[in-house]
Amino acid sequence: MNELNKNEHSSSDDDDSGRSSSFIDTPSNGIEKDNLLIDDVSNKDNNNLIGDNNEDNILSLQYKLETQRNNFELKLLQLERKYNHLEMNYNSKLEELELSNSNVIYMKEKEQKIQEQLTNCENKYNQMETELNQKIQELSSELIGRKQSFNTLKINNDQKINKLESDAENYQITIQNLQQSIDRYEATIGDQSREIVTLTKANNQKDEEIICLKQLLSNSNITTTTTTTTVNNNDSGNSSHDTCSSSNGPNVNNKHIDTTSTNETDELTTITKLFQSQIKYTTQLEETNRRQEERIKVLENSSDLSKYWKSEVDSLQMKLQEFEMLQKDYQNSQLELLELKSKLAEWNLYKEEQEQKEDQDRAKEEKNNDKDNHNDDTNNIIKDEQNSSQENNNRDYVLEENNPSEILHELSLTKKENVVLIEENNQLNININSLKILNEELALERNQLLDLNKTYEINILSLKKLNYEYEQQKVLINEECKLLRNQLNEFVKLDQDTLSNDSRNNDDNNNKNNGELVQKGLETLVDDYKNRSEELTNDLKLLNEKLANSLKEEKDSNNKKRKLGGSPQSSGLTYYSQRINELQLENAKLNRDLGKYKNLNRLLDEKLKRLIILKEKKIRILQLRDNPLAKEQFVKRKQLALLKEENEDLLKKLQSSTADIKSVPLSVVKTMEFELRQCEKELFKSNKRFTRLREFFNKKSLEFIEVVNSILGFKLEFQQNNKVKIYSCFRPDKYLVLDLVKNTLVSNLNLSNWEELLSTWIEQREQIPCFLATITLQLWQETVN
Repeated sequence: MNELNKNEHSSSDDDDSGRSSSFIDTPSNGIEKDNLLIDDVSNKDNNNLIGDNNEDNILSLQYKLETQRNNFELKLLQLERKYNHLEMNYNSKLEELELSNSNVIYMKEKEQKIQEQLTNCENKYNQMETELNQKIQELSSELIGRKQSFNTLKINNDQKINKLESDAENYQITIQNLQQSIDRYEATIGDQSREIVTLTKANNQKDEEIICLKQLLSNSNITTTTTTTTVNNNDSGNSSHDTCSSSNGPNVNNKHIDTTSTNETDELTTITKLFQSQIKYTTQLEETNRRQEERIKVLENSSDLSKYWKSEVDSLQMKLQEFEMLQKDYQNSQLELLELKSKLAEWNLYKEEQEQKEDQDRAKEEKNNDKDNHNDDTNNIIKDEQNSSQENNNRDYVLEENNPSEILHELSLTKKENVVLIEENNQLNININSLKILNEELALERNQLLDLNKTYEINILSLKKLNYEYEQQKVLINEECKLLRNQLNEFVKLDQDTLSNDSRNNDDNNNKNNGELVQKGLETLVDDYKNRSEELTNDLKLLNEKLANSLKEEKDSNNKKRKLGGSPQSSGLTYYSQRINELQLENAKLNRDLGKYKNLNRLLDEKLKRLIILKEKKIRILQLRDNPLAKEQFVKRKQLALLKEENEDLLKKLQSSTADIKSVPLSVVKTMEFELRQCEKELFKSNKRFTRLREFFNKKSLEFIEVVNSILGFKLEFQQNNKVKIYSCFRPDKYLVLDLVKNTLVSNLNLSNWEELLSTWIEQREQIPCFLATITLQLWQETVN
């Protein structure tokens, strides 16, 4: 429909353009003919000087009639051709509309099929997702349980291992100490055996001394042999007393030897008992270590299983992600395919339109060649009109869609513009590089100038200080001169008074000469001071002049350098240098301001701290005892305590029994009961909220129905199966039933023009609100009557 409207607009534009062109051409031809006839008539009148005005008028009127008839016939021909052209366009557009309708129907069918496929795929995908989520949840729950059991077992085993390791270390230390003591005893026994050998040799040599004490010696020999045999059998002993007795020789008694032997045997027995107990303990430790190794193997197997399930879960998650990515890629590819198809269709349409236009142009040229020369003018006019209509159609097409040829043309233009822009960019880069180099040079010159400026400022400050000191000295000297002159005058007056009083007559000439000499000496001093001050002022002036000249020379030299090394960008560089100097000065000012503000900020912070220290306000937060946060914390604490109890009971159960666990501790039941209570509370709260929402919704729906009834005059009643029952406020016993699925209308109203209203408002105009409005008006009229 839109295409038809556009074509009708274009055809109407063509008609307007054709009419304008025909009206512009035809009157000009008629005027020219009229002028020619008038000239002919005037020539005849001038030649013959015979004619009547009436005949001339009749002839002119007849000529005008003929011209109007010709114009009318031409216009009729133009209109007929336009009409034929419009009929052709209309028929072609109808055919295109039919094709488009068929394509639309085909596309709709395809869309329905694709939607069905999509729904099936989505259902399958949702099923897969639910299954995978269930599996993942089951695996995660199993993993969590196994992790918890593994952690608890690991903690217990670590504790046991640490204890066993500490015990083993202690035992190793005791064993080392025992071995050291055994080594010591062995060494002492060896020393004792050697000493015994030496003593036997000594005893054999001293037979004379041993004769009297044979009994004692025999007893001593027996005891020594018994001690040596016991020591060799038990591999331990204490031989400190034996060495002492052997070294003393026959001076030692039998009682002493007996006590030493008994002590050594007691120590050996105690050592053997300790050693046997340690051996038993080490065997027990080895058995416990073996049991723990078996448990560790079981735990390692369980950890391997958990790792395997983790890897499977990760692989499933990766597959899920890959599936989602593939689905997204599939959707994107479908969208791209649709876009490409639409573009291909546009290109094909463009090609077909071009071919149709070429065929039409060829047919028109053949027709024009076959026609007579008499209709050349009219054919030219029609051709102009057709060309204008074609141009308008092309323009409309260009407005509707981008022409591919124009796209290609624009692409070539953009390429050319791109090349030009690249060249300009290169030139700009070269200029930027040159500017950077010049900027660096200017920066160096600027730094040099700043250094010189600093030195000159320092010199100027020093000279100002000197000048100030000299001026102060000058002022002081002037004041001293004034004081001296005043004193001189006073001295002169005093001298004159004294001379006049004491001896006016004596030595007047001498006193005058002395006063004159003193006055002359003081005047010479003043003159010397003046000369000195003038010399200093002249020196200062010379120094200031030298400074000014040096500054001028430097400026001239800088200007000459810039002129010598100048370029077409020198003005820009000077501007940049000036700008840099200005920015540096501004930067210095800003830094000073910043320092000031920092100091102020520091002072204000200190004041604030003092004020805070002085005026501290203690804030106290008040809260009710039965607040939601306290409730939540109470619940959490209770849950935590129950979980701790459950954990402890389970650990005890695990430690106590190694067989399969069939019973459950009481703490587990308590935690489950607590969780059940919490769930019941939450359920109660949610039900309460739901009932409130339902009440509120019912209230609002009733308000909505009342508002609709009061404004529109109908009471709505929503029924099942997408049906709506409508009651009128003027006749509440009558109703209308609308089925929104089947598009049907049922009523028990007794109206005379019911079928007319249905045919006019619903079948023809398709306006249900107007139909209902007419029914309300008729019912109101009935109630009024």
